[in-house]
Amino acid sequence: MRGRLRSTKRPSPVPADGARSFAAVLGLVFALGLVFALGLVFALVRPARAGAEPRGATELGAVPDPRGATDLRAMPDPCAVWVATWAGGRVFWIDGDASGATDRGPGTAEVPWRTPDPVREKGRLAPGDAVVFRAGTYRAAIRPADAGLPDRPITFAACPDAIVTISGVDPLVTPWVRSGNAWTSAGMAARGSVGGDHDRHLVVAGEAVLRTLAADVPLEPGTMHVEGLPGDLLRLTVRLPGDADPNEAGMFIGRRGTLFGPPEASRACPSDPSAGGYRLVGLRFTLAANPAQHGAVCLGGTGVTAEDIEVTWTNGQGIEMVGRRHVLRRSAANDNGQAGVGGQCEDCLLEDVQSNRNNWRGHSRFWEAGGGKWTDTRRTVFRRYSAEDNDGVGLWFDVDATDNLIEDARIAGSEVAALMFELRSDRNRVVGGRFAGTRYRSWSGSGILQQAAGSTTIDGALIEENEGSGLWVRTDGRVATGTVTVRGSTFIRNAAAGRDHDFDVRLDVDVPRGAEGTRFDFEDNLVRPRRVQVAFGMARDRESATHPTRPIDYWGRDSALQVQRANPY
Repeated sequence: MRGRLRSTKRPSPVPADGARSFAAVLGLVFALGLVFALGLVFALVRPARAGAEPRGATELGAVPDPRGATDLRAMPDPCAVWVATWAGGRVFWIDGDASGATDRGPGTAEVPWRTPDPVREKGRLAPGDAVVFRAGTYRAAIRPADAGLPDRPITFAACPDAIVTISGVDPLVTPWVRSGNAWTSAGMAARGSVGGDHDRHLVVAGEAVLRTLAADVPLEPGTMHVEGLPGDLLRLTVRLPGDADPNEAGMFIGRRGTLFGPPEASRACPSDPSAGGYRLVGLRFTLAANPAQHGAVCLGGTGVTAEDIEVTWTNGQGIEMVGRRHVLRRSAANDNGQAGVGGQCEDCLLEDVQSNRNNWRGHSRFWEAGGGKWTDTRRTVFRRYSAEDNDGVGLWFDVDATDNLIEDARIAGSEVAALMFELRSDRNRVVGGRFAGTRYRSWSGSGILQQAAGSTTIDGALIEENEGSGLWVRTDGRVATGTVTVRGSTFIRNAAAGRDHDFDVRLDVDVPRGAEGTRFDFEDNLVRPRRVQVAFGMARDRESATHPTRPIDYWGRDSALQVQRANPY
């Protein structure tokens, strides 16, 4: 046994000769099966190549044809998919560029409306319905005849990533005759009053809005004169940027004053509780021919929500909010002729709203111009409100605007005041925020200005680098000034214009003999360079720089600086 190798091969359970015979049979069967399968495949494929009619697309499912691009018509519409995630009722479509679009059609995705005009028909819309815009510029206003409900609003929305513009101007077709460097039009129909605060004539040359000047002011590039003629006509004299020829420039004139709001029969933004019940999403409104004190976009009645909208270059006010329980979020009212956002609103919310560079028409800053004025506004929250470079007050509360919260506002570059409380606008609270860079206009350039109002609380605000006083509590013969409480706030480098009657904090007090005084509470504030001034006798000479004063060297943690029953003059 020594030297003999042991085999590791296991014995086959089948005898050797039987195994070879069985393998041969299996090979033959396999070969015949393969030939049959190839023949069957060839028979199925060959007729299709010879021009036989292919099977339906349903059988192919969603698998793309590798020989070409996928048919986009079979792909889901992203906008329709988005709408389906929130729409609770019928959906109407508007597409001004669609070949089959018509305002007489059903407003379906296949046959959309061309403009929003069909919503003017009473009974067309119901609570919960949606009207969805495809991209484009629509020279028509949204004036729904039907109202929604706060919990089932009628929605007007732009498709995601679509630029949808609701415009108030139409092409201006008229001959222009040259006179020096200006051009004069033929007579045309006037729209309301000519000249003054309520003039609503908006003219655009190319992409430039022309600014109206008084008739005795010489024209400069980018301006015009508006002249009233007998028979409710007007004549325009324009000087375009670069002294261009208006016959070749592409001229437009405003024809619509309200771009979103109640039906044509009602011009005012309604406070009626039965009105409203709308939702606006992603729309851009521009170039409205609205007069001052009228919003191009009206959020009226009850329960209107507007998100991600923009209102620009209107002739009057951008957005007007009237009524109760409205929400304006992530929206902007910039470059409007009189003001950005304002109104009379109860229990409303403005969150992440911009109001910048308004009052290009140059209305009086002491009337109603700038970022926006709010009257009879109660329990409304202004959260992260931003107003920059307005030619007027940045945020103005006037006439019974009470119990409002201004939280983390950013207001800079205003005129007269960044934030103003006036005439019984009591019990308002400012929390955080920055109020800076106010420019002087006539007698004020304040960060925060309070007059004929009281019970104001300012917590943790930064008030800096205003040309006038940082905080000015000003006497006013209409109503006695009320309590002011300032806590944890910072005043830095105010009174920047160097006028001798401005300070970081200026408190003007006029207490009649025998009357209760006004209480000013200061706690944990930082004032640099420690300039706080209390002045008496201001009721007799409200803007005088020579009134009697009592200076106070303020170091912080002075609780209760109080003036009561004390008027030596």
